[in-house]
Order: sequence, then C-alpha cells, then structure tokens
Amino acid sequence: RNLLSFMMEVPSGCVCLLQKWGQDVGVGEPGLHLKPSYYRIAYIVSKQACTYDAPVRCCPTLDDVRVNIDVVLVFKIIDAGKFVYKLGAKNFDDFLSGTVDEAIRMLVRKQTHKDVYTLRGERAEVMLALLNTKFAASGVTFVDVKITSVWLPESLAASLEGTTMMEKAMEKLKRQSEYERMQINQESEMQIEETKRRSEQVLVTEGGRKRRAELEFEQRSVKAE
Repeated sequence: RNLLSFMMEVPSGCVCLLQKWGQDVGVGEPGLHLKPSYYRIAYIVSKQACTYDAPVRCCPTLDDVRVNIDVVLVFKIIDAGKFVYKLGAKNFDDFLSGTVDEAIRMLVRKQTHKDVYTLRGERAEVMLALLNTKFAASGVTFVDVKITSVWLPESLAASLEGTTMMEKAMEKLKRQSEYERMQINQESEMQIEETKRRSEQVLVTEGGRKRRAELEFEQRSVKAE
C-alpha cells in the first residue's frame, strides 16, 4: 500500500489476516475499509479444501520387503490465525510429512508383500483420526486420506504378477473342467432318462399287444362255443 493511502480493500473468498504496525489484529472483513497505511494484509489463507501428496519411500513390510507408497490427503484450514501464527506453512509441511511417514510405515509393517497391494484405494481411517488429533491445535482438519499407489521392487512385482497370472490361468482351467464335468453329467442323466423312457414305452407296447392277444383269444373261444 501507498504510505499516503487511507483505503484498504480486503478480497472475498479467502481469509485475510490483518496487522497493525506488524502486530496481529485478527481477520479482516471482505470489502473496502478506511484504514491508515500502518494497517496491512499480512496473510491470505484459502477457505477451499486442499490436496497434499505424500510419497513414502522404502517402507518395510512384515516380511521385510521395501515398498514405495503414495498417499493423498485432503485438508481444510478452519482457523487461519492458529495455522499461520502457531504452525506456519513450512512447519506444517515438515510436521505433516513426518506424521504421514510414521503412520504409513506402521501400517505397511503389518502387511506381507503379497497383501500390501490391498492397501491401494483404502481410506485410512486410523491415520485420519491420528492426523486430526495431532493438528487439532493448529487450525487444520483432515477430511480424507487415501493410499493411491503401492510399488513393489520391479523384480518382485514381475514375479508376483507372473504368479497371479498363473493362478488366474489355473482358476480358468478349473472352471472349464468343472463345466465340462457338469456337461458330461447332464448328458449321462439325459441318456439314462431316454433309456428309461424307451424301456417304459416298450413295456407299454408289449402290454398292449398282450392285451389284444388275450381279447382275440377270448373272442375266438366265444365263437367256438
């Protein structure tokens, strides 16, 4: 601002922290204000939700395989004064990355390398609660935490992929074998039913013939008398 200016405009859509002679005087209301030049907007803080990408490298699994994890967090600054004056953007970045690193390592340490892929897409509720507890006094709230990517060492990933493909192929062969066996059973049952039907038909036909022969015999006996 110009030293001779007595007008100060506070923008909307964000939180503006004002200072007088370098001392904090709180949040400025949006709009045009009549203020001497020793008042100034010291910090502008977004009201929007922000995303934070937190890669964690070389996390040991339960069976001591080193994996890389990518975590995405969504947070909002709900108290700009606490965030700026108690924590600060630089300290926030350091504190957050350290907290996420520790939490992810604890989570991965409970999984084997075969199970670690299941963490992808998981909403880490325990980590979310931990972050909100640790940052409660800093004016920040976390609304979402997700593990977006998991990377195994290349050689192990290729081996695991080959094993997975083989398991899928075996499962396919198993389903095909079960289907063929079911078809054979159905065809056998149909053949048995057909044989039964024909046998019953032969019995009915033979019974009819026998009955006709008996009637003809009776008729001839009557005529002979």
